[in-house]
Amino acid sequence: MIKIRQLVMVVLLLAQGIFEVLKSANNLEELEGQIQVLVQKAAGMLVVEALQEIDKKLGSQRDSAELKNIGMRLRTIITGFGEITYRRRMYQNTKTKKYHFLLDEAMGIEEHRRLSPR
Repeated sequence: MIKIRQLVMVVLLLAQGIFEVLKSANNLEELEGQIQVLVQKAAGMLVVEALQEIDKKLGSQRDSAELKNIGMRLRTIITGFGEITYRRRMYQNTKTKKYHFLLDEAMGIEEHRRLSPR
């Protein structure tokens, strides 16, 4: 579950950005465009938080005798909200020695693909 602190931070950043836009926008087109950018950034931040929470959950549910946690790795993809970078855990299968990113597999994010599946 996304922590309330992160959610509040995103909402406050969005509100602050909107107040700045209201001061500087000269017409409706500028207002709409700038608010759209802010909303996309906020949504991207929430997606990152959600992905990282899902990664934690998947890690706690794995068979730790079969999948060894190797550490965290960064991944950058392009979504409908723009480019996002998130951290996820890398695992090694103790039998096959193959590496896995449970989050990417669960979310349908293909290896070496930069665009989100959507």
